[in-house]
This record gives sequence, C-alpha cells and structure tokens, in this order.
Amino acid sequence: MRETGRVLYPFGYGLTYGSAELAEVKVNGQAVARNGEVMPADKDGLTVEALVANTGSRDLREVVQVYIKADSPDAVTNGKLCSFAGLTVSAGESRTITVKLDRDALTVINEAGEKVSGGARFTVSIGFGQPDERTRELTGREAFTFSLER
Repeated sequence: MRETGRVLYPFGYGLTYGSAELAEVKVNGQAVARNGEVMPADKDGLTVEALVANTGSRDLREVVQVYIKADSPDAVTNGKLCSFAGLTVSAGESRTITVKLDRDALTVINEAGEKVSGGARFTVSIGFGQPDERTRELTGREAFTFSLER
C-alpha cells in the first residue's frame, strides 16, 4: 500500500542559503527545452548536463538531483532519485555539471520484486530538490522537467 500523506520537509529542502537556477540542459549531448521531449541515441545510459547559475550574492554549494518517473503501473508515485552531484559556484558565476545515469535508472521493480524495464516513456526532473508540489511551496523553485522516450 502506498502512503499519500503530506510531506513536511521534502528530500533536499533547506540545504543552501544561496539561490541558483538551471539552464542549458542536455541529455547525451542533445539540448532539451523545459517541458520538452528528447529521444537519446545511447541505450546504455544517460548523461545529463546542466548549467548551474549562482544568482545570489554569496558563493554556494548546491546539490543537483535527477529524478526519473517511468510511465508504468509499477513506477513509484513521485519518481525515483537516480543520481545527484554537488558543486560549488561562486557568486554571480555559472558552472556546468554532468550527471551520469546507468541503464538501471530506466527500470522499475514489479509486484514480484523483479527489476524490469520501465517502458518507453519517462518523465525526467533535474533540480535542487524533489520535483513535487511541497518543494515548490517551500522553495519557490521548480525542477527542470522533460519527457524521455526510448
């Protein structure tokens, strides 16, 4: 049975005193628009790149998180954290971060406890916290989300 209660503090909330934005997201070298769609050529895994811009007045350490939700009845409710990477960005500067995901990122666990393909369509979110309503309420930031089809 899946719990549906409201989360008080989502994973990743409150980890920084700075402000940052994501831009120029690419998957396996292909540029992706926010709410866009991409069909990566590499079937063995994904490489996600993003430009992290420090929009605040102080240096910051930020953790970029990548969540994937399969279009499958066996998928977890809010997507699964597939990878994360930390970086330090000086005030007013931007840096590119690269996060690699192996092909397990595109799998789900079925009712029998077996790891199986998550299907052909996925929602990928990259951001500084969980891609959910509570994170948006608390931080005012929304994850960079796009569709992936293989």
